[in-house]
Amino acid sequence: MERDVKLFGDKKEFQKFLRNSVIQYIKLKFGNKKRLILFIRNKLNIKIPKTASYRDIIEILQRNSIDFYHDILNVQSPLEIAHLYSFYRMLTNIFWETSWVKAFSPFYEFVFDKKQKLKIKNKSEQRKYAAEIITKFGQQELQRKWVEYSLKPFPILYGKKASPVIHYEHLTIGPVGFLFSLYYRGREIFENHIPILSILVNTTPSGEDIFDWERTDIYKVFSTILDELNRKIDEIILRYPAYAYYLKLIRFEFPYSDWKNQLHHIVKLFRKYAKEGGVPLPFYQMVQLTAMFFTDEEIIDLLNRLLAEGKLIVKSETEIEDLKIAKEGIIKRPKSWLARPAVELARDIASIKSKEFEDVLTNILKEGAIKYFEEVYDYDFETFKRICIKKRLYKFGVLEKSIIPKKKAIQLVLESYGLRTPSMSPIEGRKYILRHIQEIKRFRKEYKDMEESVLVKNLINLLRDARTCFERILKEWFFIITSFVFHYEDFRERGLSTDIFVFDTPIFHIWYDREQKLNEIRSRYRDFFNKLTQVFKISNDLKNKINSYVKEGKIKFSLGDWLTLLRLLLKYIDSNLSKEFWDTLPQHFYKSIKEAIAEIEIFLTYKKTLWLLNLASHEQATTQFKMSTEVRRNALHILFKLEEEFISQLCKLPEIAIITKKVSDSQTGLEYYEAKLINNGTKNIRIYGVRFIEPCFLYYLIPRFDREREENVMICPVIINNLVDYVL
Repeated sequence: MERDVKLFGDKKEFQKFLRNSVIQYIKLKFGNKKRLILFIRNKLNIKIPKTASYRDIIEILQRNSIDFYHDILNVQSPLEIAHLYSFYRMLTNIFWETSWVKAFSPFYEFVFDKKQKLKIKNKSEQRKYAAEIITKFGQQELQRKWVEYSLKPFPILYGKKASPVIHYEHLTIGPVGFLFSLYYRGREIFENHIPILSILVNTTPSGEDIFDWERTDIYKVFSTILDELNRKIDEIILRYPAYAYYLKLIRFEFPYSDWKNQLHHIVKLFRKYAKEGGVPLPFYQMVQLTAMFFTDEEIIDLLNRLLAEGKLIVKSETEIEDLKIAKEGIIKRPKSWLARPAVELARDIASIKSKEFEDVLTNILKEGAIKYFEEVYDYDFETFKRICIKKRLYKFGVLEKSIIPKKKAIQLVLESYGLRTPSMSPIEGRKYILRHIQEIKRFRKEYKDMEESVLVKNLINLLRDARTCFERILKEWFFIITSFVFHYEDFRERGLSTDIFVFDTPIFHIWYDREQKLNEIRSRYRDFFNKLTQVFKISNDLKNKINSYVKEGKIKFSLGDWLTLLRLLLKYIDSNLSKEFWDTLPQHFYKSIKEAIAEIEIFLTYKKTLWLLNLASHEQATTQFKMSTEVRRNALHILFKLEEEFISQLCKLPEIAIITKKVSDSQTGLEYYEAKLINNGTKNIRIYGVRFIEPCFLYYLIPRFDREREENVMICPVIINNLVDYVL
């Protein structure tokens, strides 16, 4: 049965939808018409002609004044059937993914309290089990079971932690019940059908909170959402009679005053749960209500207004499928096959400036969208601000030009039009280390004249930041070497043994279905972490942290943990891969890996360096540093050696490349890429012998030959898609 996205266009259409849902539900419950007719004859002593249609059967039962829904189907109304059948569609559609067994089977086992694992061979079997779920339970019982299941410690759906609220087609399920939304959402919806407001409690791939709950005015945020809900519900009841009719049928009432009266308690509960890593159920009730009455764009608009007003604070910038969350605003990128960045930007600028669309579009295409919009920013700032407001980036609309981060603002605006630009997180990681080196240099000049309390404070801050820098370096090495392992194992599995690292595409090549590919890569890293716990003896503490990453995607590894993981990775290579693994890499780079890891191990074990770096992140650091002159003396000694250590490590890590242009020479047939290397400054180079590099990612670039590091041309380099911040 096809679903009409305009289900609530009028009452007639809605009634038709209810009738069709009943017919489909009967088919699922009885399997075929013959069984239904036999059941009616045996239970109710009513003879039904074999030629009768399902609609005829329903009319016959209704004429005999039988409580058809209760006696035959064991439900209360056709509306309950519509909810249940919509849930069936959800189970059979969005649970049918590449990891569908992991998604559907655990829920089925939970619903029926089965101890034995369910094995499903094909989709028809899955349909059978889904039909069993909706025909054995009423909607109230299923709603209770869904919420109970999704709030258990580690229920995983779609490879992610389950949410109590799902929105598919018109159905929302969650703590408020089985309810229809006014708005239709198809299969390709943000965050696997989890409503957008859920991003407030999402985390980054490394497990950090996206929003800063210490600085966010939670009361104002929730109060604003409730006020907007109250306003929107009144508006919808007036504008959409068919949906108002549905709300009346289910006796829906929005307890606005009750929510307002309990809001201080809910906020207090939310703060408590946020500290403990949980989410209170009232929040998910709010999420489900917004899914019923708001479009995605309306929620983004609301959150961006709260960001602009300083009531909501982003702590960790991140990307979640089509959403990009930055401190200045949230954007939702259009689907790649729908995006027309130049056309849409030209249309908006032409409208704002009252210019001819064709002229603006021509200029954008000639100059390129980035350069064109940079000129808008530089020479027509009012138009820039109006574009920002149109794209709901309100914070840029209220800030002065002098304090707007130009590159970031332009990047966010253009990405909101569908232009893909690479995440700058890896570059920011390198810049963080470089800034730290400069801070150490400044401290070295000034520390002798500092009072003890100021000296201690500076020492603690610098050592704490140094720990973060080391964690970043170890994380990058772990990602790079593991990517080599995956590539090597893939080639050996396919029977290829020569020139394993001579290839014409980047490792982790992504050119279509971006989010699915990223999820597959994340899943592979999680499987590899899990493998390490099975192959090697690991402490219970580290095993628990690995389980947290594998099951929830949360990174809780300490500096010592990253060092242990890197050692385990090298041990895995020596134990499970042939000796030729290292020989297949460019030898100058293998030498860099060996030297870098050896240097890190020596440095961190030198004069209790690891202990000092950990101490700086501890609550008792100030007391220890003030009480012990030896601790301060060692800290100073270690701090001044850090400058040299970080510079050495940055030289050994692969450089990060931004692809700026693809060039094809029709006369020679040669093809190459122009790129910028970002490390200490910027260097322009040409890359030959590699194809299919997508400009929307950053890349690690490893020269094939050692001498090329000083040249502006690289031939057949090893290129790795820099996904370290996506997977770790």
